[in-house]
Amino acid sequence: MKAFSQRIKHLASINSWPEILQTYQNSGVIPGQDPESDFYLGLANLFLGNIDTAENLFQKTTQHDANRYDATLFLARCKLEQRRNDLAFAFAKGCSVPVEDPYFLDMAGTVFSHVGRPDIALPYLEKASTIDSSSTSVLSNFAICNLHLGNIDTARTLFSKIITQEPHNQRCHWQLSKITTATDYSHIKNMKGIIQKRKLKPEHCVFYNYAIGKEFEDLKEWDLAFKHYDLAASTVNKHLNYDVALDEKLVDELITANYQSNTVGRQTQLQESGQDNEGCIFITGLPRSGTSLVDQILSSHSEISSAGELQTIENCIQESRLTRQLSGRDIIEYSEESVSNLAGIYKDRTRYLRTDKRWMIDKLPHNYLYLGIIAKSFPEAKIVHVNREAKDSCFAMFKQLFASKYMFSYSQKSLARYYIAYSKLMDFWRQELGNRLIEVHYEKLVSEPEQEIKKLFKKLVLPFETACLTPHKTKRAVMTASSRQVRQPIHQSSIRKHQNFKQHLTILYQTLNNEKA
Repeated sequence: MKAFSQRIKHLASINSWPEILQTYQNSGVIPGQDPESDFYLGLANLFLGNIDTAENLFQKTTQHDANRYDATLFLARCKLEQRRNDLAFAFAKGCSVPVEDPYFLDMAGTVFSHVGRPDIALPYLEKASTIDSSSTSVLSNFAICNLHLGNIDTARTLFSKIITQEPHNQRCHWQLSKITTATDYSHIKNMKGIIQKRKLKPEHCVFYNYAIGKEFEDLKEWDLAFKHYDLAASTVNKHLNYDVALDEKLVDELITANYQSNTVGRQTQLQESGQDNEGCIFITGLPRSGTSLVDQILSSHSEISSAGELQTIENCIQESRLTRQLSGRDIIEYSEESVSNLAGIYKDRTRYLRTDKRWMIDKLPHNYLYLGIIAKSFPEAKIVHVNREAKDSCFAMFKQLFASKYMFSYSQKSLARYYIAYSKLMDFWRQELGNRLIEVHYEKLVSEPEQEIKKLFKKLVLPFETACLTPHKTKRAVMTASSRQVRQPIHQSSIRKHQNFKQHLTILYQTLNNEKA
């Protein structure tokens, strides 16, 4: 057994995960006989995507030795893969990581960041980066955590340090460009030089092109900015297996099925929620439409906190329907069969994100797909929809690289068609939800903030507070693409931005007009 354990440990040290599985199969050793070998077999299964098997093996390890912080943190990793952030948080919070181990300090920090608690993550990542200052991955995690917490100058310094150590780190060049307003062409020349020197093809420099486009836009070089935005977006789009017709079909199915069933929770007048100390505010709208700004405004209130963009509603539906590709019928059937349990499950899974404030915001943009379920499951919740002018909204998405969602955003035609479908769905929700749906128009909000913010709180049936007029002063975690913008005073500079690029947006404009006609 000793020779077997040593063999397994050696294979793990060289990341030979398939060979670990093969060695186990050939040896006849049964999991449970050797806790240390179980741990490495768990690693192999985790990195090969066998998450349930890995979880079971890590549990065996911790049952044998409850102090195994390494196995506990890998259990947290399993829960992240299973999209149970609440359980990932519980595992990470329940283990004691040695202060001298940078690998597991970094892992604990990244788990806390992923589950929406960068405030807890920061000291872990700071310690890890102090011990292992040569690791660009550790430094990058520390930089991003600082960015989410609003420590922009610290993040900028860290990204610059990483680029000094690793000049070809595309993601850090991109992150640095997003949080720095370019005043000259030096960084652009640096990035272009790397592309030319390394002879990078478009598919290998997507981050560079988004970064270069952004900095050209800062310098008001509109044509050059669009050239790089378009090159980056078209490259991403080319590698996606996406058809906007499927999303159009989903919207049609949602509307048709909702008409045919009693799935919508409508009430004509929004009421206070009695003694409920776990009130929910759902903010929805297309990405880059101003949802983060509204989130920041409301979070400046003494009775409201924000949990950020939670996928809990969507995850619950997907778990119930046993698929991640939901159809309109799936969503409606969930509403008919399981909606009575959703509020309780949702509150249990998000309780670790709550503060002592009465209301918690969930700001997942595409929750507009699930507004019928949300309205019915949370009869006392407040639902806020943020709407932005079509051309500005579409172009703001077009120049943004998203992590995984919003595949329609990399093509002008798909963007326009999706926007029309989304507008159609929102028209339906307005009709069905009545006063349950509280509308915020981005252009009005930034043009007349005091008037519109007071109006918003009146509709929310909450007392207005003056701190909400200066939301950029509110210190909190913001884990979206707008993490820098919300730290700035409310401004109008994003209105009609698309006009700087109008000669390049003919397809977008024509498709919007044709589809509306």
